Amino acid sequence: MLGGGGPKKAPVKTLISLPADTDGDGVPDSKDRCPATPAGIKVDRQGCRLDSDQDGITDHLDKCPSTPAGTVVDGKGCPKAKDDDGDSVLDSRDFCPNTSSGVKVDKEGCPLDSDGDGTPDHIDQCPDTPKGLIPDGKGCPFDTDQDGVPDSQDRCANTPPSVKVNSKGCPLDRDQDGIADYLDECPGTPASVAVEGKGCPREEKDRDGDGVFDVSDKCPDTLSGAPVDQDGCTVLKEKVSVELSIGFDTGKSDIKPQYDGEIRKVANFMLAFLNTSTEVEGHTDNTGADRNNRSLSQKRADSVRQYLIDHFGIDPSRLTAKGYGSSKPIADNNTPEGREKNRRVVVTLTADKK
Repeated sequence: MLGGGGPKKAPVKTLISLPADTDGDGVPDSKDRCPATPAGIKVDRQGCRLDSDQDGITDHLDKCPSTPAGTVVDGKGCPKAKDDDGDSVLDSRDFCPNTSSGVKVDKEGCPLDSDGDGTPDHIDQCPDTPKGLIPDGKGCPFDTDQDGVPDSQDRCANTPPSVKVNSKGCPLDRDQDGIADYLDECPGTPASVAVEGKGCPREEKDRDGDGVFDVSDKCPDTLSGAPVDQDGCTVLKEKVSVELSIGFDTGKSDIKPQYDGEIRKVANFMLAFLNTSTEVEGHTDNTGADRNNRSLSQKRADSVRQYLIDHFGIDPSRLTAKGYGSSKPIADNNTPEGREKNRRVVVTLTADKK
């Protein structure tokens, strides 16, 4: 041996015993809570499949491994679309997430309101309310008098209940007399006929008795018996005889104040037609002596003539007076009624020929 040394010793091999790791995931079986993890799958410190985002889906199966904590996920580990009220609008975009089941909704998940009146269609009793009308709690336009015409269009907003109305909300007036049908006791009055408060034809008056009602009479104080035109005004003819309604006390010829209006009509006629002359006739019944009757009738005719001169300024030359006594009766002198008719004053107006 060279170098004086002894023979060289062979190296000693030391055997180290490693803990068992059946599934080869790097976690000893003694600490591995998932000892049968398939090869190649990442595990946590306890030897179980890794679930980095803690969503219940292990990383090797998780298509969305970074899902925020608390998010509900589907079988692939991705966020699950939620629609709690089942209206087909995801909760993340649903402005009304608690809509009742079966209610139709808009794109924001809120109940439909087709007419935009603020009342959802599913409770709206008037789903076609025109825009701009204020609805009540049932989605219908306010109609205070309940006549079927909304207040905003109702020109008669306080119509009594059950009264029929037109499109403007006003009570019907079929005969157009200004009295609503529900108040009209004569609902079929002909057009243009004047009516009183209950809708019935007004009792027509004709104060001067010329056949033209006062409502249409342009000359309402025409001399009784004088011919008139369609407007009730006197039409001058060659001769007109008119009986005056003047009463005298027995055996008297004085004219009482209440007969001023009757004589005034004669004066107005003569003042309107200046080319007329007038004869005042006095008449009596056959009671008493004829001579006395003729004298009395003359006095009465003279009284009327003088009244026209003194009170109305009629030219005396246009007036004559004559008493006829009982010679020209117009009724039977054998009855009280007849004798009363025979006691009369008549004026005959004559148009002077030029």
